[in-house]
Amino acid sequence: MNEQRRNNGDGLPKGWAEAQLKELARPRAERVSPAATPGFRFIGLEHVEARTMRLLDTVPANQMKSSAAQFRAGDVLYGRLRPYLNKVVRPDFDGLSSAEFIVFPDTPQLRSSFLQYRLNAADFVSFASHLNEGDRPRVDFDQIGNFTIHLPPEPEQRRIIAKIEELFSDLDAGMAALERVRLNLNRYRAAVLKAAVEGRLTEKWRQEHPPAEPASKLLERILIERRKKWEQDQLAKYTAAGKLPPKNWREAYQEPAAPDTANLPDLPVGWCWATAAQLADATRDITYGVIKLGADVTDGVPTLRTSDVRHLRLDLRNVKRVGPEIASEYSRTLLRGGEVVVAVRGTLGGVVYVPPECAGYNISREVAMLAPLDSFKIGKFVAYAIGSEPLQHWLLRRTRGIAYTGINIETLTTARSGVSCRS
Repeated sequence: MNEQRRNNGDGLPKGWAEAQLKELARPRAERVSPAATPGFRFIGLEHVEARTMRLLDTVPANQMKSSAAQFRAGDVLYGRLRPYLNKVVRPDFDGLSSAEFIVFPDTPQLRSSFLQYRLNAADFVSFASHLNEGDRPRVDFDQIGNFTIHLPPEPEQRRIIAKIEELFSDLDAGMAALERVRLNLNRYRAAVLKAAVEGRLTEKWRQEHPPAEPASKLLERILIERRKKWEQDQLAKYTAAGKLPPKNWREAYQEPAAPDTANLPDLPVGWCWATAAQLADATRDITYGVIKLGADVTDGVPTLRTSDVRHLRLDLRNVKRVGPEIASEYSRTLLRGGEVVVAVRGTLGGVVYVPPECAGYNISREVAMLAPLDSFKIGKFVAYAIGSEPLQHWLLRRTRGIAYTGINIETLTTARSGVSCRS
């Protein structure tokens, strides 16, 4: 260590010193041919997880052609390409690594396990990330060697390492516990939805509040209202065009398909089965949205994609906005609030009731829209039904495609749900 090093600098604990990295460590310079070490394992940049100090994998060194950096157990490998990724790892075995790693050996004054955590700290990552620019920034030791380190005595380094590892172990245990809780909550949520759509959730309530009419009567009223609204819409179109409706124009109305109840489970007394099409507004097709979104436009129309439509929730953090001229071509899927949107391409399982604050949004071709009749306030019930485990499994068994799976619109229209008298 040279005379630039300062002992007990301002604000440093007793016994600590301040020094630059290049004063404390020198990288290994050995390069060997993989053929000379056929039993070694090789670590490439792709084998180290960014920011976590985790080694994901290795490959046999004899698969490599070019000479490689040699490291020994306990050395620290620091990835110098794209330093903002902070790829740092400390293998517990001898091996070879990509030349994109700077290899730091363990030394008495700077223990490698202490150095590993120091290189993983936010201030060092920021320092290294601002040294160079470009799409593939790369640092070298001469640059990062200028980083200033506050160095504790070697015994204290060991105590710090032990405390970090103890706390990290506690964090890992906490994360594992949270993951168990998350899985249990997901299972509980699925069980609640299943019980709800099968009628078991409200069984006691129904005993105390007998229905005034069976659900079959409710469905009849929904179907009557569905047709009435369609007829009003057709008459409005004829009037706007200055035309009289032709003879037998009502015959153009298409009755929605009734559910195939074969092999379906029993429903509670007073409930009945219905398809998504029967519960939907006949003036608004069950369909998908914008096919080609184009570039993201700052003041454009927010358009929901599969990544935004999660299971019974919307994630609006990264909603893409499309140009108004594109969105105007898909006015049929312009959301008003109260619809149900379903992920039908790519990552499936997403379904959610559209809240009023999303009025004016549109949807992409990855997402389908179903508009339940407003007057019956059944939108949330439909969303929960489609999100329930039985109906999710029914839809997933009917997906199409191999590389890019999807649910046909026809499949969605025939999706079956139990309907209660007070949905």
